[in-house]
Amino acid sequence: MLTSTDTSDKTYTCVVTDSYLSATYTSSVATLTALAIKTNPTSVTVVSTDAPVTITCVATADSSLTISWYKGSTALTSSNSQSFSTETSGTETTGKVILSVINKDSAGDYYCKANYAQNGDFNGGSFTSSSATVAVISIVEDYLLYDNQMNKLPLYAQITKERDLTCVAIGNVEADSVTWEHSMASMADVGNPTSTKTYSSTTKKTTSTLSWTNTPQAASGLYTCTFAYGAKQVETERLLEVVSGVKMLPPESIYVSSSSMVTFTCHFVLEESFYSSEWYGSKWSGTLTSLDGKPGYQKQLDTSSASELIVDPTVTDVFDTYVFYIRTAHSGTKYYSDPAHLYLREFQMDTPSSPGTKAVGTAQTMACHFYGDLTNSIKWFNGASEVEQVSGKLSYSTTVWDGGMQSSTLIFDSPSSSDSGSYMCQAVVTHGATTYISANAYLGFPESIPRVSCTRWWGQASL
Repeated sequence: MLTSTDTSDKTYTCVVTDSYLSATYTSSVATLTALAIKTNPTSVTVVSTDAPVTITCVATADSSLTISWYKGSTALTSSNSQSFSTETSGTETTGKVILSVINKDSAGDYYCKANYAQNGDFNGGSFTSSSATVAVISIVEDYLLYDNQMNKLPLYAQITKERDLTCVAIGNVEADSVTWEHSMASMADVGNPTSTKTYSSTTKKTTSTLSWTNTPQAASGLYTCTFAYGAKQVETERLLEVVSGVKMLPPESIYVSSSSMVTFTCHFVLEESFYSSEWYGSKWSGTLTSLDGKPGYQKQLDTSSASELIVDPTVTDVFDTYVFYIRTAHSGTKYYSDPAHLYLREFQMDTPSSPGTKAVGTAQTMACHFYGDLTNSIKWFNGASEVEQVSGKLSYSTTVWDGGMQSSTLIFDSPSSSDSGSYMCQAVVTHGATTYISANAYLGFPESIPRVSCTRWWGQASL
């Protein structure tokens, strides 16, 4: 009987000896295939766009096998992100796990187990393959600056005089190498910066830093940072702007309809060190020298490249316009940022203007106004049906005015009678994702508008 510890095929013959006839009879050779893993799964490095990814193992036995899959010590089961297949051809059974979704949870060590139930000349048993590592890699983009609506600011990864450029990739394996390239020049032409690469097994991050001893003006420009994991690569970009004097990324205006604290941030880079910095408020005479005890102010936080002003918008006399300035140490020159505004209003929406009944084919518009918090989306409805924009016939546009007021205009370029109905607009605001719906406004386009004439004849009116 072949057991699960047998790792090689066995051959058998049957010999029968007839003592009466002094004859020997030998059967043909019979071969029993040992239960074994023929092909182990192979490690792979992937990114999210590589899905689906298939991991394969092949086992051999004299009869059909069942193959199960494990990730670490956990048995895998079918789900929306993974599925399994098994095919048998002769003595070989091929098992596959298909990863249809690739994310950070896909990373790990996978292995298969071939199981054989007791049957005839075989004891029940199983064989386990060696493990294969699925390395999932991605670029970490959290270096970017964000405005107060959490939109990425365009390309200002770094604005600096003498600061390192850094890029980070995350994955359960370390990058083999990292290369930096300037979009327009060689590394020699931009000052021969040096690059380093480190890996943290705790955070699973490979970090590369490009450094200058003294950053020349020619170093300005767009850099590509490429992480290589074998044949697989991921890359990101960094913008370096070597400034002369002062470079400011001014604070963004903030729209709030809640009681949470808000933070204004002004990013800056100086060619020379700064002597002092300050924030102005339009409802305060002079600068905000001492923030303690001032209405609406919590604190001002300064670093060598940014200043933050934290404001409590629930205070009624909170300042509504803010300007930041820096005074340099050497020349004493003052540099001012563009102003930022705090709009503190509860969201309001008016009823769309109602044109009433109009002739077919006559261009018409309806407008709905919003006040306060900015919106993520604005839609129009005719009854319960969302209005679909049709080029040259029906469209709507949105305009934003300073002060937190928006207007959405529904435009009928060439209306027909089917466009008649009760219209309303819907807005989903940025903070809290709250949905607001306006009241209905009627607009009618009948096939014809009756014309009435009145003629006076002998003191009587006839229609």
